[in-house]
Amino acid sequence: MGKVSRERGPTIADSELSGIPHVARVTTPEGVLLELRLAGVATRLFARLLDLVIMGILLTVVGLLVSLVLGSLVSSIYLLQVLSAIVLFLILFVYPTVSEVLWGGTPGKKAFRIKVVTIEGGSVATSHAFIRSLLLLPDFLVGFFLLIGTKNAQRLGDLAAGTLIVREERAFAEGFYFPPAYGAEEYAQLLDASRLSPDQYALARDFLLRAKDLSKDARFHLSTIVAQKVAEATTNPIPEGLDGERYIQANVYAYQSKYYESFDAGY
Repeated sequence: MGKVSRERGPTIADSELSGIPHVARVTTPEGVLLELRLAGVATRLFARLLDLVIMGILLTVVGLLVSLVLGSLVSSIYLLQVLSAIVLFLILFVYPTVSEVLWGGTPGKKAFRIKVVTIEGGSVATSHAFIRSLLLLPDFLVGFFLLIGTKNAQRLGDLAAGTLIVREERAFAEGFYFPPAYGAEEYAQLLDASRLSPDQYALARDFLLRAKDLSKDARFHLSTIVAQKVAEATTNPIPEGLDGERYIQANVYAYQSKYYESFDAGY
């Protein structure tokens, strides 16, 4: 396998990045800075158009089934109208909510490789996704103007729910190769990083990228927090005598080795 580039992409410390409008800089609850590449307006519009087509097909198919199957069984027009309203609610509001909670985005977003995250960079909860869905109709009136007029390209639903639409990028696309930390080489080779989610990996990776810019106390404090998060996610024990930062680096190395074909596991 070929070796991945050792050059890192731009980070929060790069002064050139401050003028780029398509990058959102957020701070996680753990105090780690992340850069999220925002989805473009055109990409979002095309994704929305595809979602509307899918919803239209679902409404047509389910509507016909309700009419054909229940029409002969239900004599009350009022009851049919109630059933139709329920179907409409499920497709317009519940369907996108469930999609964003389970997969980070609707089929349209997944097709265009974009996803919904919170303003802290985490996965959305049901409340976030449902608020976005409820405000979809008002967004048809003002959403476009908000997308081009707000700093982080947020429509009304995003502003109300506290969410962003970002690109789904391989975390290694702007990556940085992390070899096993000194003294943890053999330990790193034994680790299983399969339980580490992409978001958790990004948190650990970004801490390592920014550790040198932190004060000694802040570096130790954050490494302890992030190491505990990684340990909880992976169930990999923190060996006695191994500090948090080297533990994090060992797990990041294991993750890179497992999920990136262009990564050379040799060092």
